[in-house]
Amino acid sequence: CECPLMSIYFPYIDIPSRLNVVLGSFDEKTRSYHAYGEEHHVRYWYEAIIKELGAIVPIASVSMYVPVSRAAVRKRVMSGQFTVFYFHSSPSASGLFFNKKEKRETAYTFVTASECKSWAAEVREKKIRLGHITREETLSEKPDWAHIYDALPCEEDYFGEQTYDDRVGKHLEAIGAKKTHAQELQEMVERFELEGIDASPLKAMIKANK
Repeated sequence: CECPLMSIYFPYIDIPSRLNVVLGSFDEKTRSYHAYGEEHHVRYWYEAIIKELGAIVPIASVSMYVPVSRAAVRKRVMSGQFTVFYFHSSPSASGLFFNKKEKRETAYTFVTASECKSWAAEVREKKIRLGHITREETLSEKPDWAHIYDALPCEEDYFGEQTYDDRVGKHLEAIGAKKTHAQELQEMVERFELEGIDASPLKAMIKANK
């Protein structure tokens, strides 16, 4: 059987209460959370979950961690043996995603990487017990470079890094999609002069940056 029996000790992810407003309603029977919102809300929902719970995996990609079929994944989900996060999106009424041509028919669906790893451990131990593989074989599964990343600390605020915002800003300037700092200063100088405000400090800043 690809879906081993569960025990009361399975390490389900702990959900902090402050995340409930993000995750939406909880279906205890299937251990799933259902959030609803417009298309442009999805990324904020996704990033909030990652910040609180760590890596999450699209339900269709569970097989990256566990050598099981889609049917086995579905069985585990429907029997409440996985914590699942759904975001049911509706078309955006305004903004970047307004009039998006392709309408999403299914919910965005994710599970935690930690629970995938725990399931993989179940399957691994069962195969070892049945003699299908040896423990030595499982110890050699990691690529040679994996130890480099095992030793690295996780970035706690990956999506909020100021350096990331700075890099995006420079990129937008480079492709002409955003005004440079100098252009913004020059526009302020022109506006100040029209309003009769002393713009000499701004002019000095522009001159110093040239």
